[in-house]
Amino acid sequence: MFINLGKFKRRRSYQDINPEDVFLDSANLPGFESSRFEGRIEKPITHGMFLFVKTTLIIVGLVLVSKLWILAINKGEVYAEISENNRLEQTVVFADRGVIYDRNKVELATNAIKETETSFAKRVYAPIKGLSHVVGYLKYPQVDKNGFYYELNYTGRDGVERIYDEELTGANGIKLKETDVHGEVTSEAVIDPPVDGKVLDLSLDAHITAALYQGIENLANQSVYRWSGSDYGC
Repeated sequence: MFINLGKFKRRRSYQDINPEDVFLDSANLPGFESSRFEGRIEKPITHGMFLFVKTTLIIVGLVLVSKLWILAINKGEVYAEISENNRLEQTVVFADRGVIYDRNKVELATNAIKETETSFAKRVYAPIKGLSHVVGYLKYPQVDKNGFYYELNYTGRDGVERIYDEELTGANGIKLKETDVHGEVTSEAVIDPPVDGKVLDLSLDAHITAALYQGIENLANQSVYRWSGSDYGC
């Protein structure tokens, strides 16, 4: 009997557990930090919740497979055509502006050589005095900070360039450039060639105009010299 009592005592020493470490009651519940889920008993996932998650994943998978079937098989040709068109870049080919001559076929306004086929030509004016107010000047096609043109035409701002702007302005062309998946150009073709502006012949004589301007300039300089000299008693 004493032997059995000793065994019972040793067995209880290993099972000495504070009930507050296991059970919750109104006394020890305020000591837990509820924000960290202390004092809450974890519940296992129920069979119904597991079945719901499984069913949801299956439905999502079926939706993705159906979308893939629509993109690859049902409408595959349509999207393939769209993808092919995305490889084609349409650019403008600027037309040259019409050349302006005087009555003796002296070029008063012509075009510089283009740097590239898709760039526009700068306007070059003859270095003849007395013609700037007659010939006028231009506003060039405008490009944004990303290099894209938002204004595709020359615009005459003064003189003959403005008055005969419609006749001097040509029609821009269209060029298609095809690239591969790496962005390398595989082919280029001008599908709509540009049409240059009309040639314009003026009735004035550039050399006579220059001589007249020079005479007026000399007379003005002499008048200024005489006026300034009279002030100093010369």
